[in-house]
Amino acid sequence: MRTAIVLGGAASLQDDMARALALLGRPFDTVLATNHAARDFDGPLPHFVTMHPEQMPQWLRARAKAGFP
Repeated sequence: MRTAIVLGGAASLQDDMARALALLGRPFDTVLATNHAARDFDGPLPHFVTMHPEQMPQWLRARAKAGFP
């Protein structure tokens, strides 16, 4: 079975992700993040979804500045 998680912006993003991983018991096969969640998620991010493409460069710069993959 393949699994994915969709991340939305929330102050509890990292904690929510850790809880979801604990429930699943293994890593997700893929991660999709929206808007600020894509900026704030500290793991590999194969999918970034937004209705605000004008803000993507800013969010990608913030990920790079934070040292996120």
